[in-house]
Amino acid sequence: MSDRGSQLDTSLLPARLERFTPHTIVSRTELLAELGEIRSTGVALDLEEHTEGICAVGAAILDREEAVAAISVPVLGPALPRQGGRAGERSQGSRRGGPSPI
Repeated sequence: MSDRGSQLDTSLLPARLERFTPHTIVSRTELLAELGEIRSTGVALDLEEHTEGICAVGAAILDREEAVAAISVPVLGPALPRQGGRAGERSQGSRRGGPSPI
């Protein structure tokens, strides 16, 4: 969803976002902000949002600015202590300058 152009078609989102863990994003506003951050950095993080004790990092593999594949690396173990909210967590570990084509 984060690679669908500059505007996300919110009709693709369910009416209610399901909570899987206490860390799951269930606010449409927060989810849209998160997708904007993913577009900006080219990196997506799952910080125990789907399953407690499992974190993951994911990124699209690009060919001339078009996503041709994606990779996700899950890690078993709790997330690092949360400091300053999600945006602060992302800015510390993400690449600068957004995604680069291969």
